[in-house]
Amino acid sequence: MTYYKKIGIEDNGETLTLLTADDFALESFYFDKGIAPTPEISLRESVVEKLKEAKKLLPKGYDFKIFDGYRLLETQKQLFDGLYNYYRTHNPNWNKATLGEKTEIFVAAPRYDITHPSPHNTGGAVDLTIVDEKGEELPMGTVFDEFSERGAAFTDHFLGESENHDNREFHKNRMLLKKVLEAVGFVNYENEWWHYSYGDQMWAFQKGVDYAIYGSVELT
Repeated sequence: MTYYKKIGIEDNGETLTLLTADDFALESFYFDKGIAPTPEISLRESVVEKLKEAKKLLPKGYDFKIFDGYRLLETQKQLFDGLYNYYRTHNPNWNKATLGEKTEIFVAAPRYDITHPSPHNTGGAVDLTIVDEKGEELPMGTVFDEFSERGAAFTDHFLGESENHDNREFHKNRMLLKKVLEAVGFVNYENEWWHYSYGDQMWAFQKGVDYAIYGSVELT
């Protein structure tokens, strides 16, 4: 997840906006897991406005369920260390470099360098899915935050699975999420169907713009 680290940052100073259940379905995933210190989910102002725009493009009655937004470095470290230690336990032959590379496929290392912040620490990255008119999550083929090595969390994992009805449904739902979010300016992290960015370095790299508009909210 470091391919975009050379992108510069010119933070536009937008503040974080607290999400409410009036705007989206919310599930404070990492707070419920005892990792995040508070249940509140917040994102930069423009990110919230763009999510509201994208919501209008969903089928009638559908909504976004937001799992995570701005993330403290303390929380980022717990997530990184947890997955790193899991891989270390189950793959005793992996060296430190391999462990780090495998972990960063799914969880960015907590970065204390203001020139290369962890994506969620900027307030520009959001983890989300779609729920239907009954509030039920659309089937995406994996649960949120599945980090298995089978790669099923990769956004295009089910692409071309034309002979399997369930797999076609998973891909269609992932593409719906991608379509409506990309339509308003978000970019997807290809290894996680649920992760989208606006304004951070990953966004700037994929969009081909000169600099990110969001840096770390926590570091100065």
